[in-house]
Amino acid sequence: MKNIKIAVIGGDIRMYYAGKDLESNGAQVCFTGFEKIGVPSCSEKELSGCSCVLLPVPLTRDSRTLFAPLSDKKILLDKDLPLLIKSKTVFCCMENTLKRFCSIGDSQQIFDYYNAPGFAEKNAVLTADAAVSIIHSETNASLVGKKVLILGYGRVGRECARAVKEDFADIYVGVRRKESELEVILHGFTPVSSINLENMQKYDLIINTVPYTLLNTSVLDKINKSTLIIDLASDGGGTDFKHAEKAGLKAIYAQGLPGKYYPEKAGRIISQTISQFTGGL
Repeated sequence: MKNIKIAVIGGDIRMYYAGKDLESNGAQVCFTGFEKIGVPSCSEKELSGCSCVLLPVPLTRDSRTLFAPLSDKKILLDKDLPLLIKSKTVFCCMENTLKRFCSIGDSQQIFDYYNAPGFAEKNAVLTADAAVSIIHSETNASLVGKKVLILGYGRVGRECARAVKEDFADIYVGVRRKESELEVILHGFTPVSSINLENMQKYDLIINTVPYTLLNTSVLDKINKSTLIIDLASDGGGTDFKHAEKAGLKAIYAQGLPGKYYPEKAGRIISQTISQFTGGL
């Protein structure tokens, strides 16, 4: 990373740590959008001297402004951001979203670090570990022998099963495909159909990772009032939260867990990931 000048624009505290990790590895780093934690934004001259910009994960939460909760002002995707990233190499997540809402030069290099090898897997580990921390803080009882249903067996679902298994819980995994069912069995868990969710009253904990409303009104009505629901899915989750509240169920929508629980580790993962791309810059 030596001799590379990079601007970190927007994001939560993990992006600040990503920038500091890049700095510790020889990059020249300036920040924009971190005024709320006392970090001054780089000047126009400093920004113009940067060859690269690092954009946050997620890129946006509202499809209008850059995700920048630590900034004193909004950074509009269609007006402000094009000026900040003009003629620079861009490291971002959600590349398609960036191109849809922000003017990008034809010759600009864009690297989507979210899709880089290893990034999603490392973040899934942090997400699962953070989910277990939430569970421990919300429940006083041990998970030993408790019945836990995990909906979905992608990266996050697999890591959640791994993390909860360490607490000696009985793990059931909701899947759709036969291949996933076989994988669940090979890993020592019990597969159930996520298409026809039955016997929902037997679970003490439900973790959803599927961005589709599996936990709908009819399913929620079958769940015990004492069951804790943790929803980790993107795009609004997979739980009818309004009905869950009406039914007296505790359902927690947990987003951005790596940044909230392990910001330094999450930032280091981002830094290490984009460092893979900089060899030819």
